[in-house]
Amino acid sequence: MVTREVMQDEADFPGPKCLAAGFDFLERNRAADDWLLMLECFDPHEPFHAPEHFRDAFPTDYKGGALDWPYYARVTENPTELDEIRANYVALVAMCDAYPGRLLDYFEAHDMWKDTALVVSTDHGFLLSEHRWWGKCRMPYDEEISHLPQMIHEPRNPQAAGSRCGAVTQTPDIMPRPLGLHGAQLPPEVRAHVLAPLLAGNADWTCQDFTPLWSATPSSFAIALRADDDRFDDLSDLIACMKENPGDLRYSPGVAGGIPHMVGVATLMATDTIAQLVPCPEIDIAVRDMRGGILDVMITNPSGYTVNNDDMKVLAALSDMEDASVTHGAAPLVGSFDIDIGVADLSPSGWNGWLVRKDTPEDIVTKLRDAMEAALKRDDGRQRLLNMGDVPTGFSPDQYEEIVGAVAGELEHGQAAIDWETERLNGL
Repeated sequence: MVTREVMQDEADFPGPKCLAAGFDFLERNRAADDWLLMLECFDPHEPFHAPEHFRDAFPTDYKGGALDWPYYARVTENPTELDEIRANYVALVAMCDAYPGRLLDYFEAHDMWKDTALVVSTDHGFLLSEHRWWGKCRMPYDEEISHLPQMIHEPRNPQAAGSRCGAVTQTPDIMPRPLGLHGAQLPPEVRAHVLAPLLAGNADWTCQDFTPLWSATPSSFAIALRADDDRFDDLSDLIACMKENPGDLRYSPGVAGGIPHMVGVATLMATDTIAQLVPCPEIDIAVRDMRGGILDVMITNPSGYTVNNDDMKVLAALSDMEDASVTHGAAPLVGSFDIDIGVADLSPSGWNGWLVRKDTPEDIVTKLRDAMEAALKRDDGRQRLLNMGDVPTGFSPDQYEEIVGAVAGELEHGQAAIDWETERLNGL
């Protein structure tokens, strides 16, 4: 209530106020040397409250009071309430996209790209009902919370423009770069990585540059239909239909190019079938479109299934791990249909593993490994992971290179499947 009373106009919102102060600074200082401007826009943050013209772009069927600040707890809301909370969040994200976009326009208008570095990042993500939780303070720290964007423009490395890097970085790694740009020495107590080699394109970090603890919790994906869709009794029926009617069915893996897309299209390639790709920015949008008949099929994850299990039925879990069936309502594994999707173990899933730096003292490594091993061997611990939709693998540190080392190659198989799909769809 206080927030709404104070923010009468769009210019009163944290993001617009922060950017306005930033533009004032740039007007006075952009022509100078050795300046540093840090903008902390606060949003998107609770309450998920945005100006009406942003919110109106995301209508829902909800008719109750304000739902823009979920408790950091398990999801108890119904699908309509979920839609409302997420729509409020997406509206705020839309505003957060528009205002920093004006900063990029400012760079363009004043020819700042040639001599000004720009770093965009954040501190954490937020669970918007994924894994059946709201918030950011729940272990394990899943991808939605811990996989942060870090986008860097640096005029000294123009060859890096538009490129992506698969190196493991953390938020503290941002700090050394501005120091280097300003010619300052890195204090000896700093443990962050220097990102200059990544920007220069000559970094040689690999999974072998870290000490593994345990790989514990992959979250598998599955092929799902609308609950009342009686056209297909099982995955074999769906495959037969797609073979007879190539490109007629519509499916969504969520965001195009991600692991769910790779796994889903690897299944299509393995069975020589094709369906129309319909990307969706959020899994709940795919669920909504499938409920409404816009989509025939979707690739879901355990949290998406758990929250929406009254609205969908799972035909197959796209994994070779037995417990993946448990996280999707005892659905059969894809291998039970004699389908080899070309990826195995961790590769066809979003997964969490724990690493430490190579220079971590051995006694600390041993202590962490022993504690994690004990937790993973506890029946109640394993069951809690399953209840959250995560498969407890128990891959030990000794299996690190065997399991993790194969992931990169298998992801290449997933990318090849996406390329195959593009070619097939273009040929329809």
